[in-house]
Amino acid sequence: MIRLRYGETLRWQAGRLRYRLPTVIAPRYGEPTGMQPWQKPVTDLNAEYPFALRIQVLGDHAQAGFECATHRIAFAAAEGTTTVTLQGAAWLDRDFVLEINTGEIRSLGATAEALDTRVALVNLLLPSIHAEQASGRDYVILLDCSGSMAGDSIAHAKRGVALALNSLSPADRFAVIGFGSHTLAFDPSLQPGNRKSLKLAEEFVDQLPNLGGTEMGLALELAMSYGLPLDILLLTDGECWSLGDAAMRTKAAGTRIFSVGIGSAVAEDTVRMLADETCGACELLTPQRGHGHGYRRALWTHAPAAHPRHGIRLGAGARLDSGE
Repeated sequence: MIRLRYGETLRWQAGRLRYRLPTVIAPRYGEPTGMQPWQKPVTDLNAEYPFALRIQVLGDHAQAGFECATHRIAFAAAEGTTTVTLQGAAWLDRDFVLEINTGEIRSLGATAEALDTRVALVNLLLPSIHAEQASGRDYVILLDCSGSMAGDSIAHAKRGVALALNSLSPADRFAVIGFGSHTLAFDPSLQPGNRKSLKLAEEFVDQLPNLGGTEMGLALELAMSYGLPLDILLLTDGECWSLGDAAMRTKAAGTRIFSVGIGSAVAEDTVRMLADETCGACELLTPQRGHGHGYRRALWTHAPAAHPRHGIRLGAGARLDSGE
């Protein structure tokens, strides 16, 4: 038996924690860079491996609500702990995703001291502020139509595009691009968010075919050609090896990418990197459950809101370390 012990920082988002256990190495489009040929991961769509899982949730989160859209699970609650196990036979054919709905946002703090040194650790979680969506902005929606998105993933992604389009205001302008080995654009210029344009865009999205590979860098380059400033909503499973220089140029131009990773084995490193590097936001959704609120949250996370000012008063001789 091989036992691995590691720590992982979970992100608090919209009153919930999301734990994801990757179990699948999915095929990626293109060739990896910085690897020797024998280092490239080998994939086999016919491989079958059984999967067993036991998770213990301790402390305050043990009393939270649990939801798993990827597997059937069972719960066993005891004082101060909840044990989550898989129900029935399971296989390593998709990632395991467990959502912990904590509801209440709490800030935490801890102190420790030894000899003449005192250390305080503070984790500040500010309450979310519901703001109205900013209007009069430009958006480009990129939809991954590659072969790896076929089936439930592309169906939910197209539904997500429709939700995003219906969230636009008449003052907004938008573009829709389907991409794979090549790109298909709804229109070569930005269109107004009126009823006629939105209806035509939805019809265009419904008819987008399987476009083969995943030339995401090519799609980002085309999105940038619509002018600046703009925001990009990217719906993809992230299964590609190289983005070229498009991601760096997107960041340099000040364009934000709001990525929605869709699939049973999302390449989280790709979709989260694109969002983090451009000061956007990332949502990871499973095709087993359609998250209408997830698409809207990914697109409108940037809506301006007036957060109250917060400060930390430190004593003489204290030093602040942000942990970054």
